[in-house]
Amino acid sequence: MSQNYLGDKIRSIREQAKLSQEQIANFLGIDQSLISRFENNERQINLEYIERICSLCGCSLPDLVREENPRSNLSFAFRSNNITPENLQDIAEINQIALNLIDMQHLLKNHEY
Repeated sequence: MSQNYLGDKIRSIREQAKLSQEQIANFLGIDQSLISRFENNERQINLEYIERICSLCGCSLPDLVREENPRSNLSFAFRSNNITPENLQDIAEINQIALNLIDMQHLLKNHEY
């Protein structure tokens, strides 16, 4: 996959999750301008950040790196405008549990006896 494609996909899943670059940056503990550089393909993003963004946005890593459109992201709704990085961490952990459950269900479905 080209790096240009990855930046576009990261922007897409962030926007689908209705998260700002600033929220993602706060969640990752980095400057917002770095998120902009990742999305604009001006800087490479490391795997740890990609995995954490996927968890927060409810998208699996395999879905993100596929050339075709990924499955729909898990969706969530904020009931507050005061989302803290800790709240985002909680959301990421819950999304990861849900993504793991979906993966386990697919495995069971494909390996029924």
